[in-house]
Formats: sequence, structure tokens, C-alpha cells
Amino acid sequence: MKVEGHEAFALRDIFPMSISDIDYLQRLDKQHSWIVISKDLQNGKKKAERAAILNNGVLAFYLARTVQRLKINEQAATIVWQWDKILTQRMHNENGLFQLPLNKGSKFKQL
Repeated sequence: MKVEGHEAFALRDIFPMSISDIDYLQRLDKQHSWIVISKDLQNGKKKAERAAILNNGVLAFYLARTVQRLKINEQAATIVWQWDKILTQRMHNENGLFQLPLNKGSKFKQL
């Protein structure tokens, strides 16, 4: 899907389902300023995955537990609701790991 110059992909649409997190993170092209949105908060705490994110110019957002407890359509709405802030974060950060909060007025917590 392409909107206003941005494209969104499900990882399973561009990588094999068997690919490891580290492998797909290393394959993301730095020139495209990738933003990864995930529910796997634990992944952001793993040393190798963190290194792959930071070394490959990825900006990763992990849904806060309060967001994860919502219905899937409400999770999607929360991401869309935060989209402008996510893009601003991308403009100001070469890479990083952040927690996506439920409340629109809340700041992203750096992980």
C-alpha cells in the first residue's frame, strides 16, 4: 500500500516466513529509512536484535502492552493516530527503538 509517498508492507510479503529477525533487519536497505512496527517488546531487549536495528538504520516501534490488549482494528487505529509523530521521529533519528503508547499525547519511550 502506498500513501503520500510512504509504503507499508507486512514482512511476510517481502521475506520468507522462516527468516530470523536478525536476517530481515540486516536485509533492510538503509537508503529507504525503514520503520518497523512490532508487538514483540522482548525482541527490542535482545542484544543481537538491538544491534541489527541500530547498525542498519532502522527505526523500530514496539506496541506498548496497553496497545497490545486492544482489538486488532484498535491497534491499527492507534498506529495511524500516531503516524505523524512516527514520521517526525524518523526524520530526527537515524535509528532507534521506541515504545508506541496508547495515548496520542504521550511521548515515545526510548527502549
